[in-house]
Amino acid sequence: MKITFDAHVLSDSSDDYVQSDDALSGLDGSFFEVAAPNSNCSRCTMKACKMNGPNAPSLYVGEHVDGVGHRMRTILLGMAVAATNKMSFGGALRGSDGTENDVSPQGVDFTGLLSRFFGDSKHDLLSPKSCSVKLDWDCKDNVQNLLNFANSANNFKASAIRQERKNLVCGAMNDGMPKTWDVFFPGYVRDVLRVGLDAQKLLWSEKDNGKLKMAVHVRRGDLSMGSYDRVFNNSYYLDLIDMTKSLVDGRADVHVFTSLNGAVGEQPLWSSSDFADFRKAGVAVHFEEADPVTAWAHFVRADVFLSSPSSFSVAVAPLSKGCVLNSGDALLRNWVDTRNRSMAQSKLEMCLVGRSQALAKKVQGAKKAEEAKKTQDAKKAEDAKKAEKAKKTQDTKKAEDAKKAEEAKKTQDAKKAEDAKKADGAKKTQDAKKAEDAKKAEGAKQAEEQEEETEEVQQMTDHPAALPRLFTTEVSDD
Repeated sequence: MKITFDAHVLSDSSDDYVQSDDALSGLDGSFFEVAAPNSNCSRCTMKACKMNGPNAPSLYVGEHVDGVGHRMRTILLGMAVAATNKMSFGGALRGSDGTENDVSPQGVDFTGLLSRFFGDSKHDLLSPKSCSVKLDWDCKDNVQNLLNFANSANNFKASAIRQERKNLVCGAMNDGMPKTWDVFFPGYVRDVLRVGLDAQKLLWSEKDNGKLKMAVHVRRGDLSMGSYDRVFNNSYYLDLIDMTKSLVDGRADVHVFTSLNGAVGEQPLWSSSDFADFRKAGVAVHFEEADPVTAWAHFVRADVFLSSPSSFSVAVAPLSKGCVLNSGDALLRNWVDTRNRSMAQSKLEMCLVGRSQALAKKVQGAKKAEEAKKTQDAKKAEDAKKAEKAKKTQDTKKAEDAKKAEEAKKTQDAKKAEDAKKADGAKKTQDAKKAEDAKKAEGAKQAEEQEEETEEVQQMTDHPAALPRLFTTEVSDD
């Protein structure tokens, strides 16, 4: 059967996992008293730790000091169990086994790795060794005890217990885990826990769009061939790679992630030539140049992840929404047990078909969303064009009105100037008339005075006796 994948395969967000608050109801349990960590203990404040709000009881786990895979597995399981059982995740208690070490035996800075994994440099996930917890109750590394306690009707479901019992401790998240982990990793938990990995840059070739993306973890490093049952031959992985490729007509981009080095200071047990079989099969092989976070990002974002019997694989495999090939129990619905080859192929085919359909549905939804956005953008552009046209019309009308107002003002100013000119001319004419009248009046007055004077002289001439005595001569007797 041919299963088709397209270029959108890497941005998968399809999910059919539904949270069930009652999935663990009915578990019997007893009551336990747990003392709170002292003030030296950190308390994680990231969203991944506070999915049930800031006031929920906090779950602490013990930090391991071996490889980063085991350390990360304990933390992620603690977060998932807390998120789905009405708790917050307080963090990992360091030095729980008497030691405290930021660097793994392979030389990896675990504190810095956590920052990259979660995309938060202030994660507060690791409490210092000085953080001590009085274990009035210990889950004895058995998660079932914790689940019984968390889901007892008289414990977390009662508000009084939520207020009084603030901190719980379960040193390791190993034994007692249910046969299925689906209840711990519903879609919303996966989405929150893998945010940092979804932001990482991937190594898939951009030219391979349309190919199935497959990541493979080959456990090597400090384990030699035959020393443990966790070291599988190259043929195990190559066989499953071929099986996967046969379901997609060979159209697959396959990347192997492994390590040549063991503990720091030890002689490497492996060399690049030990992986020649993979390169001959067209598989890209990555050693230490791909750090743990880069490898984990490929594991959880691949269409198919072929895991190893290793904590490095199991730590992040629950966060994958693709198909996980696991050499053991299928702990989640998207996992395939590879111990039965023929059954594994059938289940992988079903998983890929479902994933392909989900991706097709997603692509169709994305296409509709893009078309809707284009329609919306076109409408916005049309509205903007109309608004621009209306503004231009309004601006033109304003300019026209301003021009008319300017012309009216000019006409009014011209009329005012003309009226002022006429008024000034009238005033000048009036003033000239007044001056003329005054002149005439003055001339008439002068003529009248002249006439009176002439008439008086004439009278004197005509009547000399009437002339006044101009001179009087007095004669003295002396």
